[in-house]
Amino acid sequence: MLFFLKIIFSLILILILSFLFWPVVYKAEFSREQHLKYSFYINWLLFSVHIVKTENSRASELKILGLKTGGWPKKNKKKRELKVLENAESRIEDSKTVQKSAEAEDNKEVDHEETTKKEDEKTDSDRQKVGTVDSIKNIKAKIKRYHRLFSRANIEHLARFGGRLLYLLKPDFIELNFLLGCSDPYYNGLLLAVYYSIKNSWSTFPLNLCINWEQEVMVGSGKIKGKIIPVQVVRVLLSFVFSCRSYHLFKQLYQWKRKTKKEGGD
Repeated sequence: MLFFLKIIFSLILILILSFLFWPVVYKAEFSREQHLKYSFYINWLLFSVHIVKTENSRASELKILGLKTGGWPKKNKKKRELKVLENAESRIEDSKTVQKSAEAEDNKEVDHEETTKKEDEKTDSDRQKVGTVDSIKNIKAKIKRYHRLFSRANIEHLARFGGRLLYLLKPDFIELNFLLGCSDPYYNGLLLAVYYSIKNSWSTFPLNLCINWEQEVMVGSGKIKGKIIPVQVVRVLLSFVFSCRSYHLFKQLYQWKRKTKKEGGD
């Protein structure tokens, strides 16, 4: 019995380690001329997902252990458009009947609204004065509450965590190609100025931009490839959650929520 428990424990341990250390490989491609087309592929250990969208349809595929288990059904664009037209016609008919009944009720309500409108105008001016004073007081109170929560130390701590996480999630390969043309040549020149200012300061900038000065157009394509190692992401998350700065941040957040609840109850 003990021997079988050791085997089960070792298998579970191997499975957990493989899930943590096996990289998640992803790949995405897109292109746009008249319509948007894209494909997305992700593979992790025994699972893989593939999603493809063409001009008129979208399909997906899910595989476990190399066996196709299913996916989202294909969607035909023409059938979808016919259903939308049918639904629109039925909604128009329903709106006509509702509009007729609503017009009759509106005529009754207009007479009552005219009598109460004059009384409401007198009280609105007084309410606005009181409301502006209360809103200014509420804004000042909220600024005092948020000042301690969003201190410089907390913002720097969150920025470091976000930077480390983005560094782990960044793709290994990016290539973007765009052909753009605006109706006004001024905006074309503005786009080129911004593009080359970034390109000169960032030599590995993954965007290739061309301008069409003759007509308004937007055509593009791109590829993204990369991998994510789950154990690295888990390590960054745990180091953030169990750090001293995060403890003080969570404590301040708890105290702030507790204080707001008390003030709301009062």
